[in-house]
Amino acid sequence: MLYYYYYAIPVLVILDFMAGEEEKVEEEKAEEPEKRTEEDEKAETKTETKAAAEPSAVTPRLDNTTASLPIVSGSVAFYLGKKADEYQTHEWTLYLRGPRNEDLSVAIAKVIFHLHPSFAQSVRELTEPPYEVTERGWGEFEAQIKIEWKDPTEHMTMVSAGSWIHCDLISLQMSQPIKLYPAGAPPNTEPSDPGTPVVYEIYDEVVFTDPTESFFQQLQKVARAPVIKYTHELHFPEYDDKEDMKALLEAKQFLEEELTLAKERLKQVDGDLMEVDEALRQQHEQRKAASAAASASSRPKAQITRPSSAGSPTKRPKA
Repeated sequence: MLYYYYYAIPVLVILDFMAGEEEKVEEEKAEEPEKRTEEDEKAETKTETKAAAEPSAVTPRLDNTTASLPIVSGSVAFYLGKKADEYQTHEWTLYLRGPRNEDLSVAIAKVIFHLHPSFAQSVRELTEPPYEVTERGWGEFEAQIKIEWKDPTEHMTMVSAGSWIHCDLISLQMSQPIKLYPAGAPPNTEPSDPGTPVVYEIYDEVVFTDPTESFFQQLQKVARAPVIKYTHELHFPEYDDKEDMKALLEAKQFLEEELTLAKERLKQVDGDLMEVDEALRQQHEQRKAASAAASASSRPKAQITRPSSAGSPTKRPKA
């Protein structure tokens, strides 16, 4: 019995171990449907998020419709004077704004400023206005401004007086020079009036073609949006309706003057054409008369013989 006892204990242990493993397998099988359900829920959530990010698939567009968004990018630079050193001669602010400092966040989701790589933090992201970055430096360079729209599916065209770089369905990226010295002034020269900043702006218009109705309504709200306060707004150039109206009136006057000159030129050309036509007609008549006279003179003359009384020709007597 003692011999059997030693063998019986290991067998029981093995049986208990196998039973425990079977219970673990059953528990894992019971948990698998719950895991699959969680994965299915995550997949469904991911699909819904993707569908929400692609409104063009379900959102109708306004055909044959365009909407424009005026934007102004610029820089304001101040000479530091006695505070200046070899590496920091100016303090400048790079910004993006509306022509009247209106709130552009109704259409813009994010503005990303790409500065010179020498700056410790060369990329700055702003999700709300005022969209501006202030730094100090000693040299001029080309900064990049990237605009991401609240509706990333919009089709747009850049109408720019400045330098256009890239325009796609998601964002707009453009170049903005940071000017430290007035136009025509050589670099590294002290300004005559240190208190007057150097302002350099570029006015652009972004035109959206066939926008969605929701985004179109957002763009319409920009004109009624509240004004945003910027650090150096006192030095910003003004863009108002009076200047636009003045420019339109000057353009109208210029076109009217050009139209009057064009009419006078047309009258003069018509008179010249009439004179040319008359000269050609007279030349044609002269050539026609000359041709008729030449034809008449080149015809042979016919000999006329008179018959005698007897019906035979009369001979003249010899002298």
